[in-house]
Amino acid sequence: MKNTIPVVLLKETGRLADIIIQCIEDTELGFKATYKKSISEGSTGTETFQLSPGNIKQTMEYYWDKITHPELSVLMIQEILEETYLFSICEAESEDEHGELDYHLLSLIMNPSIKENEKPDELNETLLSIAIALNRSDIARDKVFMEGVKWDNSKLVKHMNALLLSNKVQFICVFIEKGFLLSNYLTAERLQLLYTQSIHSDHPGEALINVIRAFVKIPDQISLYLIGRALRELVGRQYFPTYMAPHFFLITTGAPKAQIFENPATDLFIWALLTERANLADYFWTQVQDPLPAALFAALLLRRLAMNATSLVTREGMFEYSRSFESKAYSLLTECYNDNQSLSFKTIILERKLFGRMSCLMLAAEGKSMSFISHQCSEQYLERVWNGMIDPRSGMFPFIVALIIGITLPPLVPFSLKFQVKENEACKFEMDKKSKKPSDRKMSMDAKRPPHETSKNVQNSLSLYFRKIQGFYLSPCVRFSYTTISYIAFLCFFTYVLLFTVDLLLPVYSFQNIFLYMWVISFIAEHIRHGMLGEIPFKIYLTKLWKCLEIMAIIIFILGTALQLLVLTEEAERLSFTPVNPVSAIQEALLQLARIFYGLSLCIFYHRILELFTVNIRLGPMVIMVQSMIVRDLIPFLALFTVVVAGFAILQWVTAYQSTASLDPLTNLFTVFKALQLAYFQVFGEYEMDTLSGEVLLDSCKNDKINCPGGWSTWLSPILLGVYVILTQVLLLNLVIAMFASTYMRIESASTKYWALQRYHIVGEYVNRSPIPPPLNIIWYIYLIIRYIIRGCRKSLLKSDHPFKKSYEPGSPQELRLIHWERLRFWDYDRYIIQGKKRKQKESGKMVSVRTTVMQMNRGAEISSEISAAISTYYQTTHDFLTRVESKTDRLRTVEEKVDKVLSLIKELNSKKSQPEETHPKPQTRMDPSLDSRLERILITKEKPSKVYSRSKSSEQPMIKLVQGTRNSQLAVLEKGPHKYAGFVPPTADRTPRLFPHPIPWEKQSQKPMCLGWKPPVYSIEGWTEPGNFAELSEERKLQFRTRIPNVPSPDPITGCPRNPGGRTGVNGKGHLPEWGANSAIILVITRRSNECLSESKYTKEEALKVIVYKNPLGSQLPWFLVQHPIGCDHKVCVNEIFDILTKSRMKHLVKLMPTKKTTLVKTLKKFTSLTTKIIYSGYLDDTINTDNAWIEPTVVHKHISDPYFDHDELIQLLTSEGINAVWLDSTNTVGMRSSHEKILRQVIKRIQSSSTETLKIVKEVKFHEEDV
Repeated sequence: MKNTIPVVLLKETGRLADIIIQCIEDTELGFKATYKKSISEGSTGTETFQLSPGNIKQTMEYYWDKITHPELSVLMIQEILEETYLFSICEAESEDEHGELDYHLLSLIMNPSIKENEKPDELNETLLSIAIALNRSDIARDKVFMEGVKWDNSKLVKHMNALLLSNKVQFICVFIEKGFLLSNYLTAERLQLLYTQSIHSDHPGEALINVIRAFVKIPDQISLYLIGRALRELVGRQYFPTYMAPHFFLITTGAPKAQIFENPATDLFIWALLTERANLADYFWTQVQDPLPAALFAALLLRRLAMNATSLVTREGMFEYSRSFESKAYSLLTECYNDNQSLSFKTIILERKLFGRMSCLMLAAEGKSMSFISHQCSEQYLERVWNGMIDPRSGMFPFIVALIIGITLPPLVPFSLKFQVKENEACKFEMDKKSKKPSDRKMSMDAKRPPHETSKNVQNSLSLYFRKIQGFYLSPCVRFSYTTISYIAFLCFFTYVLLFTVDLLLPVYSFQNIFLYMWVISFIAEHIRHGMLGEIPFKIYLTKLWKCLEIMAIIIFILGTALQLLVLTEEAERLSFTPVNPVSAIQEALLQLARIFYGLSLCIFYHRILELFTVNIRLGPMVIMVQSMIVRDLIPFLALFTVVVAGFAILQWVTAYQSTASLDPLTNLFTVFKALQLAYFQVFGEYEMDTLSGEVLLDSCKNDKINCPGGWSTWLSPILLGVYVILTQVLLLNLVIAMFASTYMRIESASTKYWALQRYHIVGEYVNRSPIPPPLNIIWYIYLIIRYIIRGCRKSLLKSDHPFKKSYEPGSPQELRLIHWERLRFWDYDRYIIQGKKRKQKESGKMVSVRTTVMQMNRGAEISSEISAAISTYYQTTHDFLTRVESKTDRLRTVEEKVDKVLSLIKELNSKKSQPEETHPKPQTRMDPSLDSRLERILITKEKPSKVYSRSKSSEQPMIKLVQGTRNSQLAVLEKGPHKYAGFVPPTADRTPRLFPHPIPWEKQSQKPMCLGWKPPVYSIEGWTEPGNFAELSEERKLQFRTRIPNVPSPDPITGCPRNPGGRTGVNGKGHLPEWGANSAIILVITRRSNECLSESKYTKEEALKVIVYKNPLGSQLPWFLVQHPIGCDHKVCVNEIFDILTKSRMKHLVKLMPTKKTTLVKTLKKFTSLTTKIIYSGYLDDTINTDNAWIEPTVVHKHISDPYFDHDELIQLLTSEGINAVWLDSTNTVGMRSSHEKILRQVIKRIQSSSTETLKIVKEVKFHEEDV
């Protein structure tokens, strides 16, 4: 103590350490009591407290048996207690981070420095440097940034730079929690320094370096303009990075205001993503101003960076990391949507200046975040944009009628459909409408109105009328419909011109040619407008498959038209514009080539119509499948297929024919073509064996003696062909089928997401399309050009009306409100979803009551959104709770296994000592009570089992056939004849989470039920377990659900699944049960009298009952098994079979292990078999394993042991299998027992007590009769 050496005291280690710890704790308690007393008495509360020598001596006597010099020891401890700041108490078993030994050592090392500090209210940078070097953020939080300590941001700048570069997230979190301002820290110069040091470090981000190298050599100093250019290359042309804005060039002039960022957390977030610092990116995402677009931007940026990564491991990691951000964006959008739908619509289309002036929908579509696009909020907004002003509830038939009226009689369009008018116009129109009533009195009042009011009402009505007409033709669905009709008409007209005009020899000025040329020119104008003047660059526009196909068709059409015009022009000059009569071979070849080009162009135009099918939710995924199969599967397969076919073609031709060479190059070329043709069609069954064997000669062999069959061709060609057929038809064709099947399964599993993404692109395209279909769209483009010129002359800005991006003026209250609301929803998401905290009980109760109202009154969508929010929160809370319970259960299970091993070893030692060289075993001796108590404390059980039987897994073979399950659970299956029995091992493996504490009747819920998102492990039993998907069941099985219960609820009207007679549990499917619907089971109740006496009378005494249960640290339950009965079984006659299976096979196994106990085991088995078997109950049971669509119908069997000489412990051995702990439990102690089994046990006890009462009455009557005699 004199040298001020710090000391760590380990708690519960005995001797002096525990004495000092106890004295320190007593001193603290005494000081608190003294302080409270002084405050209550009105003093200043500055009194001190010291332990008396008597208290110290009493503590020493408690820990030490003998004290040589008590007075001296007391004085030494008093001196030690005066230097308590040098001590730190460590509790090794504590799960807190402060329970670690190194934490206490470091805190003690820092304590003397704190004491010697001249200015304790200032930050100690030495201690901070030590904490950073040791990477202990908890030390920095507790010992450096203490209460009352002041610091300046400038002192922490150098530490912040090092923390960012070294990826120490915990320290950065501590800095920001304690008040470090990122806005004062981050400047353009420091951000450039971070990028420069990251790129030139030993482990730079390879993806970012590859992107920068694509357009410039890596400079020594990385500028923000270069980073902005890299971001634009990665994200796309729609992204306008802040670093490329003009005001960013002011940083070279040293203007201080230009170097401060609007939201520095966003810039650090982007820096962390580009430099591949995942932990920092996760943390700064929680600090950004716009978390929703930040998550979508991260998903987009990481996917683009992954494409530029060279390492496969890095690429897969980035793709996985991008999916995590996409999941965060989806969850956050769910939180927003559940709170307010209208604000959610505005949020996803709000222009985000910090993320390149893109909206959330644009970021999600650009990054292919399909889960976000397919979210209910995004789908509803896309549906609103797609319909425009048309009410989506109008129906398909009225819409088709309106399309026809729109072509024939446009003025009648407003009367053919329902329209959705904007709020201001609707209110104005309704007010005008309410002011007009058919009463004569009102008409007279209207007649007295001023003329200007009447004219104003007429103007409003006319304005609304024309708005409806304009909204109809500008709706994307109407544009799409008219464009589709126009395109089909173009294909029909093109087909007619190509097939039914005489050799395409019409004059150039003919109606057919001019109309066809105008149609194609309108297509070209449409592509020029979208490709050149659109938001995406023309290079990216060409990479889209459907646009590329249409442009290819147009180019081929232009080539065919050029060939046709070339022939027509030459003949027109000579024949004075008369129809051409081709006489030369060149002209005929040119015309034929023109027809081929036209046909190829028409074929591609036909395939182009497949894009229009993507609007449909059923056809869209199929089109995507075909596209993916061609691009990803068929083209790579053709490379392998071409190599195999070409190699075999040459081998087969050289083997089958001789003299294959010719002096004519065309003949040689024809030989190669013929060889490839023969090998290709042999894949599909055209073998041409007569030609290969020489029975039929080729024309070249007959005329020029070339390619004549050889002598070996007759027997060698079939052999080669057989090998080729096996290789191609068996291997290659099955390979491509498997590839197609994999693509189909991948897209089918996410068909809705693929369709939603494709639909977004279709809606975005037809929003900007011409309302006038081709070829009349040229009129619309002329109108746009004139409008642009007029606006340019007036110098008026063109008002953007993008449906997926809404911009506001800087600092507008609408934008600030949306950003603030989004941030509030993020805090809820972080609190309730990420951190797993529970929502307020008051809020949840309110939601439950609202749910009942919705079921009865069927109110609006806002209430249903609150319900879904409550359900999602409950799902997450339940999942977290089950995870924690499962982890604690695993820990208890490991402790239990270790204790079982100790018990088995002790039993072996006791048996060896108590049974030396004896033929008959003596009763087992009881273990040491002190050891028993210790083990009891380890197990944390309130009572000890009578005996615990544990066996080594290596020395004992299980008597049952185990079916492998998931995790640590499995299912034990027994068979005898047509019956099957299955039990869960361990017994708690059948635990099932429940959404409701008690089943809810089906008639009490009319809306879509709440369901717990729980997927149980599959315990498959061959020939018993049915598929988890109800749709996969056969139709016969769906009609043969056997049950013994009358008045079973009717199956689900939508899915056809059977419904639980007890009601809704909140768990869909069949859970752990093997069959849908009713599952038969057997529950065993084996009881005996205890030695304890509950009550005593003159003639009899009432004893307590004991019952065999399966017990573990989590609870207990009666032995029970699932049963599969054959058809015709009444579920009662076969009861004794299960006892034969459980006991006879087990007895054979025990006899092998303990041959000396064979006689006693046989006696016990005979006694048990002779017991009376009583069936207590048979039917439905409300059990925790039941789900909404599967339940158990057990048969409860009771056997009572009344023989006082019955060996109860051997009976447990006969009924207990591997991995199960069976004990005799007092029937009065049912704490922790399975609720359904507890009810059964109570019924059995009542039956036994009632029978005992009847016996008592009979005994009394007999006794009275004897006395009378």
